[in-house]
Amino acid sequence: MSGTTTSPVCDDAGILVRLLTGHDNGTARGRWERRRVERRSLVAPPLLRNEVTNALHRPRRADAAGEDVARDALRSALDLPVDRADEPGVHVAALSIAPRFRLPAVDHARSLALSEREGVDFWTTDRRLTNVVRQTPPWVHRVAPRYGPTP
Repeated sequence: MSGTTTSPVCDDAGILVRLLTGHDNGTARGRWERRRVERRSLVAPPLLRNEVTNALHRPRRADAAGEDVARDALRSALDLPVDRADEPGVHVAALSIAPRFRLPAVDHARSLALSEREGVDFWTTDRRLTNVVRQTPPWVHRVAPRYGPTP
């Protein structure tokens, strides 16, 4: 692969949580390494770090032993080089995309809107989301299911 920079990608919080906690079958880590080699940056809506924090908190409530893992993963997430797009247009577009795909909330709609606006691929771990948007757009991709314990 040449050292040229290629287009960025947009990942959802689930991919980052898998990557940072090690609760992955290697697909998130492999994608991250490939992205590094291809010099592709990560773009995300401004709430990505909030979503990662929430995703790390949910399983931790049931298992206090996971607190150190969650804290370390969050520190790593906060250090990730992410280009956050906090433009009003992304939020306006998310408000239109949510009903278009019958999404119950705008969380994923913000990422879809950003990906659509930037013309970049969106990667998610959410099977329900990819099932909802499967007939459109070709730039939405799902990372294979994880193996092992839920983070």
